Amino acid sequence: MVGGVEVRGLLALLLVGACGSPTSPPPPADSAASVPERQTAAAATTTVDVRSVPPTIDLSYVTAVVAAIDHVEAEAWRLVQATGAVTVEAVAFVESSATAAALDVRMSTLASVLTVDPSLVSHPIGDTVTTVERMAAASPECISLIGLRDSRGARPTSAPRRVALRLRPAASAKRPDTRLNPSAFAIDASFVIEAAEDEQAVVTLCP
Repeated sequence: MVGGVEVRGLLALLLVGACGSPTSPPPPADSAASVPERQTAAAATTTVDVRSVPPTIDLSYVTAVVAAIDHVEAEAWRLVQATGAVTVEAVAFVESSATAAALDVRMSTLASVLTVDPSLVSHPIGDTVTTVERMAAASPECISLIGLRDSRGARPTSAPRRVALRLRPAASAKRPDTRLNPSAFAIDASFVIEAAEDEQAVVTLCP
């Protein structure tokens, strides 16, 4: 579904790398041949200012923005995992990094941290790492991109998946808060790329 995130619950999210379809099959087991070395989010954000929008939105900037958003969402998961409750603070992290279009599923995901089999996830849950491959559109109002999302920091046996993401200005998040989401954008839509038509649909994400 292009208008939002097709995933239900933390287990599904971890299986498909933070977005996908409820009917998507589990990813293949990790192997040295098929799974790239995991990167760190810190590497992408070391020299890039994600708080403002530069005159030219390039790949390094978008990679850093997505890394910042991934970190915010993981902070929410870690709070729920550590406290055993969906706290106000955890909700605030999610609401600062997602628009209304993406919020419902992400809130469901947050709650499912309490019910997922603990043996399937890392303790503490780590950040998802997204390698941005290309952008279909890039403006201060909307960014659409294709990237490889690696959720092994959250679920060690998962494999990276190619996804499409749409970002909107952080001001359009449910509860904008630069103290929680330092980036200039928030997640507005995402889906797993499973066929050629999925990749072609990315160009329609930003009208």
